[in-house]
Order: sequence, then C-alpha cells, then structure tokens
Amino acid sequence: FNASFCDLTGTLPAEIGELVGLRTLGVAGNSLEGEIPVEIGDLTELTALDVSRNPNLVGDLTPVCDAISEDDTLPEDVTIVSDCGRGGGLFNGNVECGCCTECCDEGDCAPNINEFV
Repeated sequence: FNASFCDLTGTLPAEIGELVGLRTLGVAGNSLEGEIPVEIGDLTELTALDVSRNPNLVGDLTPVCDAISEDDTLPEDVTIVSDCGRGGGLFNGNVECGCCTECCDEGDCAPNINEFV
C-alpha cells in the first residue's frame, strides 16, 4: 500500500496492526501527526516501510525492528525509512528507529550509520 505524497492528514490508527499480511506501507510526504501506534509492530511481513517527511509524526519504530529482524539484523530485502535524522532540521529525530535503513531530515535521506547500535 503506497499513499506517499497524497495529502493525507490525521493519525495512523492502531488498527493498522490488523493488516498482518501487508508487505509495503508508504505514507511519506504527508501531514500525518501524533504517535506511531505500537501495533505497527504486528506487521511482521513488511519489506518496505516509509513514514518519512511527516513533520508531526513521532514515536518509536522499535516494535517493527523487533518484529522483522533476525538476530538484530534486518533481512537484506527490507527497507525502513523515517525522520530519524540528526541534522537539526524540521524532521530532526522525530522518530526513534535503530533499524532504519535510511534516516531523513529536511527532505534529505541518508543511510543510517547507527543501524542496530
């Protein structure tokens, strides 16, 4: 499911965790806000997750990391992108994500050198 850059507003509902077979969730570049629901960790089949570029979306993607990692390592085919950048910009570290493959800040994304630190 990709709804990136679709002018979405509101919050990610806890019910998102009920989509257990979901493999792709893209909601980047919208105006989502509030806390990322912990139920997102129920999406154990995810291979692509992008919640970046939502300046008012906050939270922790650790439940996702824990659900899809194998021995603290993401499978090679998995991509997780969020606003976990540390550049001091608008999106500076809004989302905790130790397993993100890319961290974004002010629209620029870069590989997460702190992955699983």
